[in-house]
Amino acid sequence: MRNLLVISGLLLALGACSPTLAPVYSPAQTAGVSAAGTPYTAAQIDAAAIAGAQAKGWTVISHAPGLTVAEVASGGHQARVRILTNDSGWRIVHEQSSPGLKFATDERHGEIIHRRYNHWVRLLDDAIRQHLALAPAPVETAPVAAPAI
Repeated sequence: MRNLLVISGLLLALGACSPTLAPVYSPAQTAGVSAAGTPYTAAQIDAAAIAGAQAKGWTVISHAPGLTVAEVASGGHQARVRILTNDSGWRIVHEQSSPGLKFATDERHGEIIHRRYNHWVRLLDDAIRQHLALAPAPVETAPVAAPAI
């Protein structure tokens, strides 16, 4: 019986030090400028967030200017994020996840989660960047001269 308790304790200790857990990845990116040298607009960044999410298999749950909520499910796991956008860039923030992704707050590391979540978010972040690079440059209109009187 004592050996069983020792083995159970060791298994619990190993589970607590799981190499599958990591700090939650919450990327914040600066949008920069288009290939034409003009800054991206908030609408372009917003559109890239939606297109990037959909390209990587995320489902857009809701959208409003500056905020896209997207969800992904794979292998019995689910995660939901908020993609916050404005004219200077975007940030991806964890909203909720299934119990199997083991989201928790740890005194030493802050928020932690299964590495799979971080992998999904990195792919999403890369897809947003790629779709933004494909965005057409903002159309600049020439000022209209006032009619001569």
